[in-house]
Amino acid sequence: MPRTTVRNIITSDEKTAKINPDNIKLMEEFLKYKAIKVSEKTLIVYKSNLIIFFTWNLDYNNNKLFVDIKKLEFLNFFSFAVEELELGSSRINNLRSTLSSFSNFIEKFYDEIYPDFKNVILLVIDCAPKETRREK
Repeated sequence: MPRTTVRNIITSDEKTAKINPDNIKLMEEFLKYKAIKVSEKTLIVYKSNLIIFFTWNLDYNNNKLFVDIKKLEFLNFFSFAVEELELGSSRINNLRSTLSSFSNFIEKFYDEIYPDFKNVILLVIDCAPKETRREK
């Protein structure tokens, strides 16, 4: 019996067009910064993860600017990812890593614009314990 993958599509071109333009601008700058450090495939994963997060932010969190999102709202996103999207531990940890890296980028390059912004991802979202999702 072949292995199966749960696929929940929450993004679309229509929804992406409605994402807060300031979040899109931050994302594009982040991807430009990362392009000199990581592979093209890694950039695709970063962008996909951020679009998933920003789509959730659009649908469930009033399309807030990323720097204004509170700790509890990040927790709500990760709860949504586990319960509604049924993402496994590896994908959760990948999302966590992407959002943390994105936050570090904002802290490093946008500190004059957002002096009060701090990366809270690693503080509020614990690393998901490794779990086996498929039989080999």
